Amino acid sequence: MAAKAYLSHQERTANEPRDPTLHSVKVRDIEQVVNSIRLIRLVPNETQPTIKFLPGQWLDVHIPGIYKAGGFTLTSTPEDLSPSTDDEYPYLELAIQNAPSNPAAAWLWRPQHEILKSDLDVRVGGSFTWPPSTIKPERIHKVVLVAGGIGINPLISICSALSRSSHINSIKVLYSTRLTTSSSKVLFLERLNALSQKQSTTTVQLFLTGSTPLERTCESMKAAKLQRIRLDDLIDAIGPATGRASTICYVCGPSKMTDDVVKYLAAQEGMDRSRVLCEKWW
Repeated sequence: MAAKAYLSHQERTANEPRDPTLHSVKVRDIEQVVNSIRLIRLVPNETQPTIKFLPGQWLDVHIPGIYKAGGFTLTSTPEDLSPSTDDEYPYLELAIQNAPSNPAAAWLWRPQHEILKSDLDVRVGGSFTWPPSTIKPERIHKVVLVAGGIGINPLISICSALSRSSHINSIKVLYSTRLTTSSSKVLFLERLNALSQKQSTTTVQLFLTGSTPLERTCESMKAAKLQRIRLDDLIDAIGPATGRASTICYVCGPSKMTDDVVKYLAAQEGMDRSRVLCEKWW
């Protein structure tokens, strides 16, 4: 049997909406947050940034010398492009997994001194967004975010933006990830905890697998379930059928997990496929 052909980011997303404009940006900051993930902040080279995006979208990242653009999810929010004080700067943030077989990711994992201040071109794309195109935002009062592994990337942007929405009464985050012997930290957990502490409408339920002993240093780690997300966890998150007409779910993670969760949620009483949005990572 022939090996399955590898599809590039551009090929996988060929039917997704894309902004026609390329924007010039510069690599400003690099932070390694877990063993295999870097956060990279890009600053627009324009004096007055014109780049616009919605939470949940990604960037085509064009790197000099690399033929095909890489695709990386934005983990910042649109508000981060409009800082409120002179001490801050406008930025786009990407979470980059160490993937030597991905030319763009491998370049972004070069030694920091080699890539800081480098100029890149980026283009915004994607339809997995808040607000959704399927429902008017004012009709949504509850949002359920289901993340598997690095599927948390678009959802951290969406969750951060939702915390500023006055008509949202409940934000529930179900986040499943695997700890390994090389990394016992959970990507974006501190940011999620800060959001839940700032706003009582946001709750975070962590699901952990792996054999690494846990250092339960925060409330969400103490309350973590040592299992995968189960069907009863999904039912608890969306709540009684009578309240589901104003509920929307976002699901992002590995392909099979995403397929299973979407199929189950969309089949529940009071739910339908238009209110269960998904994006898969590969």
